[in-house]
Amino acid sequence: MNDFLASIQLARSEFPTMRFADFCNLWQIADEIKTLGTMPIASASLEQRNQQSILKIIKKIHEVDLPFQCTAKLDTSKQVQYSSLFSLSQQALELFNQGFVLVCDDVNLWQQITQTVSNNQTSTAQDWIQKLYTYTTKKNLVNAIEMLRHPLLEKVDSDFHKTVLNWEYSLRKNQQQTLGTDFPNHPLCHQLLNIVGNQTFSATFSEVFQKLSLSIQQQLSRLIDSTELLDSTLDCLEWFKGAVNLEKHHSQIHLGLHAALKFKPEQVVFCLKHNQIRPLQSHLLFKNVNGKNLSDLLFQWAAKKQLNVLSYSSDATFEHPLVQVDMLKKHQVKRISMVGERPIANPIVSSRPTTISATGFNQLMQDPYGFHARYILKLRHLERSCAQNFAKEFGLATHKIIEVYLKQGLETALQHLHTLKLSSHPILWKGKLSRILEWIQTQVNDLHTIKIQSEQDLSTQLITTKQITLKARVDACIFTSQGNLIVNFKTGMPPSKTEATNGYAPQLAIEMFLCAKTYTNTSTQAEFWQLKETQPAGIVSSNIAVPVEALQIELEKVTHHYLTQNSPFLTCPWPSKTPKYNEYKNLERLA
Repeated sequence: MNDFLASIQLARSEFPTMRFADFCNLWQIADEIKTLGTMPIASASLEQRNQQSILKIIKKIHEVDLPFQCTAKLDTSKQVQYSSLFSLSQQALELFNQGFVLVCDDVNLWQQITQTVSNNQTSTAQDWIQKLYTYTTKKNLVNAIEMLRHPLLEKVDSDFHKTVLNWEYSLRKNQQQTLGTDFPNHPLCHQLLNIVGNQTFSATFSEVFQKLSLSIQQQLSRLIDSTELLDSTLDCLEWFKGAVNLEKHHSQIHLGLHAALKFKPEQVVFCLKHNQIRPLQSHLLFKNVNGKNLSDLLFQWAAKKQLNVLSYSSDATFEHPLVQVDMLKKHQVKRISMVGERPIANPIVSSRPTTISATGFNQLMQDPYGFHARYILKLRHLERSCAQNFAKEFGLATHKIIEVYLKQGLETALQHLHTLKLSSHPILWKGKLSRILEWIQTQVNDLHTIKIQSEQDLSTQLITTKQITLKARVDACIFTSQGNLIVNFKTGMPPSKTEATNGYAPQLAIEMFLCAKTYTNTSTQAEFWQLKETQPAGIVSSNIAVPVEALQIELEKVTHHYLTQNSPFLTCPWPSKTPKYNEYKNLERLA
């Protein structure tokens, strides 16, 4: 094992609960000590405080040598300001590929740039090892398919990938949900799917490695030692991925401004997030570093040269000691934002829908760009057909059985319950659904119900510059002597009463509004009935009664703004909130 992996194994043995991010902090401290030549002071300070374990790890990291010969050089200094981390990372990636050294002053910025570089230089071998480990530790159908269909194995021979695809097709056709013994008819498939985990994954991987083709062995050979980190602990995948990236990129992407002192000023590109030079991390362990100050060292090193700087700030001008004052006065530090800005969609009015549902209105208020992607661009999230979405299945089954109960009564619903085809644990599910029906029956009886309308479609016209139809399918409308009650059944966590009335999650208010427009001359209220798998089987929450006239004014304002004029569909405009379930998160470039 090399010194790099030995330092990681030592850290994990000394501190079993240590996360990889904590190890990165120790790595930065050890690198500072090595760069500034202050190991004697650090050792004396740690020994005096009886922190022998930390000292052992720092000394081991101190022995690691990951040299990097930088020959890149810019003709003129580059000092650019970005208003998004995405655009800064893309520029950093370009300079990384040119061979420059990147020095970051913030751990989150360092992780962002490292991740960008790693994604651009996707290690197919590393990703396949992670898929193989996931399958070895949890042998199920999804993991087996992901491991066998991986691009690394696609080039084994002309028949291999075709064999795996035919096998997967037959499984989907037969709606097989578990991994059986009918493996693909190919020697390598049998070898991989019959893996028996040994004491460690590293030993299992060594067996697999010998059975692979020479071309694949060449891709995996650099990572063989790193597989020892996959030791079945809870966060071993995080350690494996982080260690591979750190070993591969750390010699060129550094955390801490001190790292610039190892190179020439024209070879270094500073990636800055803070507007000042922050103290050394090693000051956390000992206060005095031979009187050395990082700011003084950097200014002496730069010798009044104009440095290469990529900065991140939403301010008009990013001021930093490493950014020359004369350049600021000449406005040569540009603020570039067009690369990484979140998308702004502004389609023509004729392409915008003239009918909007309560669910769509909910999404329009929480995430207008998501509404644009779903209802105008018609983009849909694709799910694996073999994946079992238990929460979704439970919700659909619950709504179906409630619909039968409200239309035909409790006895018929209980009979129908036994005909439901559920993919997992049907006995447990039927018991839960029975308890839910009993709880709903109790609530309905307590309300002295006169009549119930189930799964009723309601709609109305909103008065704007263009005719807009607002519609909703109401789970249940309960008519009582006191008035009407709209019930929205939720198998997940429903919105709070504040969210239901302040416009963030208006679905319930819209259903109440449509019911009041349909059944006039009677009061209307609405509430969520949260249905649970545990006891009690349900909870009544968020009872609301919003004035219809005021609500109609607000609904018409929103529909007029988004559907009848050229207003852009912004991305998650609520500053303090983001939707809990967002299928378009990556498309919107949300962090």
